[in-house]
Amino acid sequence: MEVVEPNMKGHPFYRGNEDNPYEAVHRHPYTCSKALAEQLVMEANGRKVNGGLPMVTCALRPIGIYASVEHGRIYVGNVTCTHVLVAPELEEEAALLGGQAYFCYDKSLYKSYEDFNMEFLGPCGLRLIGIQPLLPYW
Repeated sequence: MEVVEPNMKGHPFYRGNEDNPYEAVHRHPYTCSKALAEQLVMEANGRKVNGGLPMVTCALRPIGIYASVEHGRIYVGNVTCTHVLVAPELEEEAALLGGQAYFCYDKSLYKSYEDFNMEFLGPCGLRLIGIQPLLPYW
């Protein structure tokens, strides 16, 4: 489910980045909770913590947050690495990086949900008629 949804009118294979404007309207509880969590993280940037130092936060958005014809994925280990790599950078460049959102992606393929799922389900005999699954008789 998406935290942000790009305005994709006229762009069937739109790939966004941090500079694209987003208009998000969340209708599902999971999406709403993700967006709220990100908002809370962003608002916490600069708050004083015990000892008087400012907290530095940023939101990492693993690829897959786009609602589109094609969908990107990222290997979960690479998302973990992103968190580990960004921590010292936030400390060094707090004023520049804090309070921002960053997309995380690797060189995983962009495919539609249906094509991605068929990579796994096709060998089991599942087929699609359009976007509808056709289960094998057996």
